Amino acid sequence: MSRPVRQLHRWLVVAFTLSEIVDIAAQVHGVAAVRIGLLAPAPLILLTASRLWLFALPHLRARRGA
Repeated sequence: MSRPVRQLHRWLVVAFTLSEIVDIAAQVHGVAAVRIGLLAPAPLILLTASRLWLFALPHLRARRGA
């Protein structure tokens, strides 16, 4: 289960980075669209959830093994 979550986490990092680049480029060009600014939180929320799962996984495995 951790391997697919790790792969998803990596792709979410790419999506978040690209959304931030688009947001910064839009701000530099003077585009003040709210929709562009809301691109980053979507992958960020999923990224946080996957990171919390990956953080908790070793602790859950240790508890299950004990």
